[in-house]
Amino acid sequence: LLDADDLPEELAEPAEPLGPPSGTSLAALVGKPLDEIERLFIAETLRGTGENREDAAQMLGIGERTLYRKIKEYKL
Repeated sequence: LLDADDLPEELAEPAEPLGPPSGTSLAALVGKPLDEIERLFIAETLRGTGENREDAAQMLGIGERTLYRKIKEYKL
């Protein structure tokens, strides 16, 4: 009988599941209020850009002024 240990490394499952950096799956977001999801995405994008607001706004597809307003609104 073959076991997972018998597979070559490139076919073995990754040690960590693939997904968003925070470990939150999209399925976990179902049913959450939109403002909570928006806050999460803004926070994760800021974290991913090293807190660079200009890059974060571009990645999110919103203007920098909108991002600044949302950062203040969500107290990020």
